[in-house]
Amino acid sequence: MPYEVFISYSRSEDVAHLGPEYKTFVEQYLRYLTFLDIDDIRASENWRDEIQAALQPDGAVKPYVLLIATPQAVEQPTNITDELRIAREFDLPIVAVEYAPKLARQLVGTNDIHFIEAHTEFSDYRLSRATKRKLEHALDSHVLQFLDERRRHAREWSNNQLPQTRFWDQSLDTYFPPPTDERNGSVALLASGGSGKTVLTATKISQLLSDPSYYPVVIAPDRHHDLRAGCRSILEQLHGASTSLAEKCEYWRNPPTDSHLAGRSRRIVFVVDGLDRFADPADPNQEGLRTTLNTLADAAPIYITCRKEVWDAWYQGKVSVETCEIENLPRDQVIGLLDAHTRFKSDETVASPIVSIPFFLDLAIRHSQNWPNFPNTEYKFLAQVWNTITQPSDDSSDHEGDGRSWLLEAIGEQQLNQLSYEVEVGPKWFSEKQGYLTEYATVLTRLLDEGVLTVRSSLGGRLMRQRHDLLDNHVMVRSVLASNERSAAIAELCERCGKDCGWSLLSSLVQALHELGEYDELAKLFDNFLAILDHKKFKNIDSAMTKSWAVTHVLKAKFELLFPFMLEALEGQRADSLDPEDDSHVALVRSTIRKPTYITQEAASTLGSAFAVPPEGIDSEKSIHVLKSCLNKFTYRGRFIEALARFSSAEAFEVLTQYANEQLALLKHSPPTKNSDPRSLLYLVQASGLLLWDFDKTSDLLNRIRFQPEIPAIVRRVATEALHRLDPRVELLPRTEEEILEELELYETPKEKKQYTDWRIVTDYARYIRSTFAERSYSSAIRDRLVEMLNHDQNFARREVALALSNFTGPKMRDALLNEILEEGIPSEVRQGCLQGLRDQLLRLPASEERQLYRLLLLRASLFAKARGQIVTSRGLLELSTDESALETDLWIADSQAVEVVDAPPRGFSEEEVNIDHSLKPGDLVARCIDEHLASGRDVENWEQKYRFTSIKCAGQRFVATLAETTWSLAQHFHEALRLTPEKWLHTMEGSKDWIEPLPLGACQLPGLAVVHAIAVTADQPPRTLLARRSQKSEYAPGHWSLSFEEQLTDRDFHAQATFKNCALRGLEEEFGIPAHECSFTLLTALQELNIMNLGVVGLVSIALTAKECEKIIREQSNWEIDDFEFIEVTKTSLSEISFADHQTLTPLHPTTSLRARILERFFYR
Repeated sequence: MPYEVFISYSRSEDVAHLGPEYKTFVEQYLRYLTFLDIDDIRASENWRDEIQAALQPDGAVKPYVLLIATPQAVEQPTNITDELRIAREFDLPIVAVEYAPKLARQLVGTNDIHFIEAHTEFSDYRLSRATKRKLEHALDSHVLQFLDERRRHAREWSNNQLPQTRFWDQSLDTYFPPPTDERNGSVALLASGGSGKTVLTATKISQLLSDPSYYPVVIAPDRHHDLRAGCRSILEQLHGASTSLAEKCEYWRNPPTDSHLAGRSRRIVFVVDGLDRFADPADPNQEGLRTTLNTLADAAPIYITCRKEVWDAWYQGKVSVETCEIENLPRDQVIGLLDAHTRFKSDETVASPIVSIPFFLDLAIRHSQNWPNFPNTEYKFLAQVWNTITQPSDDSSDHEGDGRSWLLEAIGEQQLNQLSYEVEVGPKWFSEKQGYLTEYATVLTRLLDEGVLTVRSSLGGRLMRQRHDLLDNHVMVRSVLASNERSAAIAELCERCGKDCGWSLLSSLVQALHELGEYDELAKLFDNFLAILDHKKFKNIDSAMTKSWAVTHVLKAKFELLFPFMLEALEGQRADSLDPEDDSHVALVRSTIRKPTYITQEAASTLGSAFAVPPEGIDSEKSIHVLKSCLNKFTYRGRFIEALARFSSAEAFEVLTQYANEQLALLKHSPPTKNSDPRSLLYLVQASGLLLWDFDKTSDLLNRIRFQPEIPAIVRRVATEALHRLDPRVELLPRTEEEILEELELYETPKEKKQYTDWRIVTDYARYIRSTFAERSYSSAIRDRLVEMLNHDQNFARREVALALSNFTGPKMRDALLNEILEEGIPSEVRQGCLQGLRDQLLRLPASEERQLYRLLLLRASLFAKARGQIVTSRGLLELSTDESALETDLWIADSQAVEVVDAPPRGFSEEEVNIDHSLKPGDLVARCIDEHLASGRDVENWEQKYRFTSIKCAGQRFVATLAETTWSLAQHFHEALRLTPEKWLHTMEGSKDWIEPLPLGACQLPGLAVVHAIAVTADQPPRTLLARRSQKSEYAPGHWSLSFEEQLTDRDFHAQATFKNCALRGLEEEFGIPAHECSFTLLTALQELNIMNLGVVGLVSIALTAKECEKIIREQSNWEIDDFEFIEVTKTSLSEISFADHQTLTPLHPTTSLRARILERFFYR
């Protein structure tokens, strides 16, 4: 436990009372967690070990040593001097209370000690009021110094962030609500990049700093260290290990009247700027970022800035602060600012809405004095900004200007290749551009400092992008338009538009083509859109439905620019739909705006769904006429009904009511006619526009619909709900399970009885199930139907189904989401739904073993996705699998390469039992691998007999393992098969959807090798640990650094009931020459190496030699298995560097080295 104050005192009878007296004062009055030996060391514990542990610094917290210097302490100083010696080793601050002149000086000397005089007469040893005041001041001084330093830093930060022109001085209360009795004023400002979140917060902090009682504590991830430890280290320095930061903040805000702080309030305000740029929310080293944020928000006001999409994905509902979305600035304010600060007139500057975005408005104000004119369109404005940011700085060389444009274009090239805004970059990535490598660091630093680029650290690497989506898009659009084969480049982009930023990039491309007057090229692009829509149901076309959604987004985002093309297409002749089952139709195109114009049902429905009320100046009457013709032209009419309902006009109302009456009349025909489509009335009763014109007609129509038995139950229920809104006396109808099952059903062809499986209907029922899950029980039929609905061809439906599945636990539900998220071309909406569903399922699991198995499968899925190039999916699974909110009560360790698979004591196991069972039959997975190996006919040398685990069981300090015989060649075949065909080894058998649950967390035996991952530490103080670089000739992980080595079990190790110890010490002697008799062994835990699904144990080898002695032995040893070695000191910092692959020279790392470093850290520091 990390203590803040350690009391060192004499245990002599006449002064022993001082220890408890000081502890009571320090803990109850000053609220510092205090160590006192008689309270905190139990009789059975080793005194020196506990004293060492209590004085050990924990992170940023260094405990104060409170020395009570009495004559008795000087007379019998043995224990005290031991404590002070350890304090000196850890460089701890010492506060000495002297009960006689110069007593403390006899114990600790005079250097860097804070002395307090507590001189007393007649041997009256007590804690006086005067001494309390002095002690209070001494122990609080480090916090006060920290707060003063953070206040200076906050002023510097806010000054650096504020633009020359402030946009929000008069409206800060709109964004920062004043505190109330219920809320302390905490808020998260949400917006896209460049919308002014940081500037707005800096403006607020600047305002607060005018009041001397405010102490802002800014936590900004602007440097690599802060990305990891900033929030945590600041939290530690504010209150260390105290039980309540809220109590401490209240103590500083309203100090006691008899305190040395009386009359001086210190109001702390926390600022977390750029939360989206912190290390991944699930980074294990963050130790629960969301928990930390909630702790800060509970203690004092906190202002958070974050991109909205990141907040929604990771923090919404999990961090207890109000949210406020930042809108673009009002037009009048923009005009006023531009008139006041630029040389251009307002009619020249505000033609494009882009200048209402604070990021671009600030750029215009700061740089437009050098512009020849003010760009009046979005594309021209971005082009001018590009020219501005690629110009060299005043204090740089002209060559840097080339470097700036080259670096930004290179990042844009990567973004275009991956269709992802965040891309991993670094000096090695630019190695082919040798001419610019010397400029790389300088140019990158300038662009980061100027706020053009933003970078964040991730478990997957260092991710970089520009500050705003439109800037990223502009660079990519420039690349596309500069292509010698522009039309081909655009067509190729359309083929990939289903990926992450594809639709946003296409929107910018539409804008650019329109502004440049490239209408022929824009028409070709629109034809590409139609072709995508024609094929949206083709499952044999990669990401067909995802691409159709991307096109839908573009149609909505650029409706005004594309409206003429949309209207022209909808006026075209109806073309037959393409057949998704006919391979010859893959290359066919039916819809086109080239003359003559044709349109399929699929393309027309999407155009209808994207249809908005036409912009001012467009003929609404013609639009209504075209949409009415679509009701007669097409079979599926729902989207056209919705489009008509968006027109708030009597003409549209008449068209809709006429259509409804016609459908009701057709129900009287037996059998139903071809045009009868009662299910389409669902869209009509949902149309809000109906209620705007004629109350009586609307009520009559809804009544006739709800009492018509031939109409589907869902239509009648929704009609009843609409009527209830008009007349609350109308009784609502419940949703029965039969109705839910009827609606949640896929219909593959138009020949089926029910023609609609509308994604909105599916979405509605999925949301209903999710929202009512706690109130009513659902049968297994509902659960199974939800799994089936993951095959729906609409993205938003699949997303909501994934979220609904999060309520159900069990392997089938888990595996359904894992299989779904690994679908190639999965759209971002579905991916986010699956990630949220997987997270919710994980948190619902009651046992830590179940949660660790779940995380293991998440990490396997992450590796598989990465191998297939699904980088965003891989990153999301990795973040989820190490999400600290799911690890709060778990001590299990996991990272991207390996997973701990037993509930291990922090200091390892004291008992070990290993059995060999020759009667065990191989499991299905092992049998399948054996069959494949035999069928391959490969003659692989077996070498010596090997073993594999068939069971591992742990109970407290006891570790019991059962092994079976295997061969090296079989294991090698399995590991090679995993690398070459990983998709074959995700599921229990080919064609199955059930995921493999490997031993010991699951029941599936693995055909790998039993191995000991050994960590060697020396007798140095502090100890040093051995890292060895494996030989380049190694079959596996050649040239990788291992902590410290790996050794496979053989027949030679089964003696003296110490199998793992024998294996480890044999390996140490064979590879490094260090004699086994100089070593001891502790079995620490067991792990699975994910990329080869190999199960092994981890052990600590304690060498009774120093690092220098070991180094001498190793250098005299000739061993081909290692190329290099190094001993490093065992500290939290050094082990953290290895855990996160941050060490400058020890790269690359063996797949289990990072996990071993964290296991070693747990052994020494928990």
